[in-house]
Amino acid sequence: MDTPEARAAERLATTLGVLHGAAGLGATAHDLLWVAWDRARDGGGGPLARAWHELAVAPGTLSAEIGHALDALVALFDAAKRFTETSPHETAEAFLRRIADSEVPEDMLMSPDTAETVTLMTPAAALGTQFEAVVIAGAQDGVWPNVRLRGDLLDTWRLAEVAGSAGSIDAGASESSSAKVSGTLDRRRAALHDELRLLVRAVSRARTRLVVTAVDDDDRGPSPLLAFFPEPDETDETAVSEHPLTLRGLVARHRRALTTPMAGAAVRAHAAGQLVVLARAGVPGASPHQWYGLAESSSSGPLRDPLRAPVPVSPSGLGAFDACGLDWAIRALGGGTRSWSAGIGTILHAAMEEVPDGDRARLQAVVDARWGELDFEAPWMSRKEQAWAGVLIDRLHAYLQRFRREEGRTAGAEARFRLAIDLEAAPEEIPAVWPIREDDTSSRSVAGPPEGRRLALLSGSVDRIEVYPDGRGEGVEVTPEPGRDESTAGDAGDSGPAGASGRAGVSGEPRPAERVVVVDLKTGRSEVRVTDEKVADDAQLAAYQLALLEGLLPGADPQANAGARLLVLSKTLKGTDYRLARQAPMDAVKRASFLSTIVEVAEGMASARFDAKVDTHCTEDRFAVCRIHTIKAVSAS
Repeated sequence: MDTPEARAAERLATTLGVLHGAAGLGATAHDLLWVAWDRARDGGGGPLARAWHELAVAPGTLSAEIGHALDALVALFDAAKRFTETSPHETAEAFLRRIADSEVPEDMLMSPDTAETVTLMTPAAALGTQFEAVVIAGAQDGVWPNVRLRGDLLDTWRLAEVAGSAGSIDAGASESSSAKVSGTLDRRRAALHDELRLLVRAVSRARTRLVVTAVDDDDRGPSPLLAFFPEPDETDETAVSEHPLTLRGLVARHRRALTTPMAGAAVRAHAAGQLVVLARAGVPGASPHQWYGLAESSSSGPLRDPLRAPVPVSPSGLGAFDACGLDWAIRALGGGTRSWSAGIGTILHAAMEEVPDGDRARLQAVVDARWGELDFEAPWMSRKEQAWAGVLIDRLHAYLQRFRREEGRTAGAEARFRLAIDLEAAPEEIPAVWPIREDDTSSRSVAGPPEGRRLALLSGSVDRIEVYPDGRGEGVEVTPEPGRDESTAGDAGDSGPAGASGRAGVSGEPRPAERVVVVDLKTGRSEVRVTDEKVADDAQLAAYQLALLEGLLPGADPQANAGARLLVLSKTLKGTDYRLARQAPMDAVKRASFLSTIVEVAEGMASARFDAKVDTHCTEDRFAVCRIHTIKAVSAS
């Protein structure tokens, strides 16, 4: 087989054969190691020695690993050489057995390379040494200087006292209290002088850089010896703490200085020169060719051209674009994410569509049949969310039971609609609307708009269309029949009786015998606190009412429009099975205002620029899709 793996196996087999033959001729372990190293090849078939040399001198973390591997290889060669010199008649097999059975590393006769090491020592042990950089760590009050009296256990300090005074020790003599105090102070003063000498010794070990660290908080304070040092430069301290002391951190520091308008010309020139040096050394991120944001835009044209095709607008997209145009654009272009929680909502929508009467067992069957469509990271997450889905089914069942007690009937579920809206209406005019029937085959097969007209295409589907008798539905209080209980578990979730008057779709017309209500189902956490006031101008519910008024919802009388409602089934609801928020029926004034909103949003969706609502939207973690695009990019590496 002519594959890289097969060729590597063939080279290994050939090398093993050569080693076996050389061992049979009496080659030593040291000689055999050289044979194996000379024949070693990398994945591409080149000499392994050359490949490791290139990796060792290249910047990056891999060079450190290659350096360790080379150190181990040199140690192995040294061990083989010593084994050959001390045991010339032993075989290579005995050498391998000794290496495998050894529990401590081989002795190194050569002096170790300490260029990349840190030496830890006390100030007393630093006598006669010099280092490029010295760090005096933990200079805390009570730790340094340490003026604790020494030699109290055996009174060894008396020996020095006697030697200094050339006197003798009288064990039976007694000293006065003042003499004891004076002696103690003298000893503490001597200890302080010793500590100062140790500090001078530690400081004088540094050639180019000295770092002294201390902690100043509620429990600890810095050493009084820090008063001998100059005050630190706050500018340098901030710069060092902002960027890590690595090559990448140095690149970030210089790039920040180069691109900061407030930096002086000298600072920016110095940063540019340092970046040139780093780029020549191959440090990632230093070269401008690796920077984001410098290339010209690939296109400056609008996202869509209404003259070529109508601008597609969805009911949910109306609110999303108003909340943040940037977030909408990213998701519309495929940059969004889809979570399993959104998938659960889709399955519940399907269950409500297939089981409009609310039978509990059939709702559960639909959810179970489609549960495999969801992708979870772990089985326990699937079991946990499936249990919560059962709770949501119970809450949906409670709502549908109330719907039946209100004598409601389902006129449609997932009813799809399409509307063409004129984008060329004058500011004082009401935009023209052309309904598109289901039998149309193209978004341009609209009866009415002339060719070449700029249009927006509003399309979507209504979750549920409910029809109630006059005076019923929407939580209207009615006189129950004898023996009939009209209370439900979900009444606590109602946010008020708004929309209960049963007004017709156009103000001033007589009230019809039936009331039509369009329903939108929500299962997310963000809708838990919705109220009638919050959905009064909800664009998604308004779009459903507009579709109803234009006669695009089969089985629903436009003149019987009684408004729209938001049905919230969330696992975070407390004390209620569901929550209802109602939008009043759309009259002529609201219709004209909403059509103008659609035109404004469609023009924005077709533009070449999308604004980020940083103050009200993009700063929250749950909006990370657009938040990442509001942060200045650093580099491609």
